[in-house]
Amino acid sequence: LFTALECAVRQEVLHRNPARRVEAPAKAAPRHSFYNTEQMRALFAAVRGMPLEPAVKLAGYLGLRRSEICGLKWENVDLEHGVISICAARTTVGGVTINKGPKTMRTLGISGLTDLEDMLRSIKTEQALKREKKPGYNPDNFVLVHANGQPYAPDYVSGWFTKFVAEQGLPHLTLHGLRHSFDSAANEL
Repeated sequence: LFTALECAVRQEVLHRNPARRVEAPAKAAPRHSFYNTEQMRALFAAVRGMPLEPAVKLAGYLGLRRSEICGLKWENVDLEHGVISICAARTTVGGVTINKGPKTMRTLGISGLTDLEDMLRSIKTEQALKREKKPGYNPDNFVLVHANGQPYAPDYVSGWFTKFVAEQGLPHLTLHGLRHSFDSAANEL
């Protein structure tokens, strides 16, 4: 609006730009919620055995973004060496899910995160068995997929997480808040 009114002044349609008299409100710093170590333990216990447990643990243990979790493929998970390479992201734009590069390419160690490593091994084995029975299962080789082999949509993962936290009576937290929980725990070390 300011720019349009400035143009009107230059074209001599207006004598002054009335928007110059307006004071913009102060920007409030965003507040991010995060869990402490005890709350993370409670969350991990509550999510145990749930289909999206791996998504929660990837965000909580490694600080992965939703798009990085949804874009993770098996060729970027090296269970033998205990590392995950973040090379792709899967996000939703205008209701359409797209694959793209991540904000930050990096390699993260998962050695020592035994429950995460064991869970990933189990998922990989289960998916291999399903692929033997149904060759078209999970053709793009995503780590996290629905029972039918279709990858999770990012909005589905976020919505599920928010609903799950509320149903468990845990303090409100978004999936993105798990990144902040990871950062907070890392800063305690």
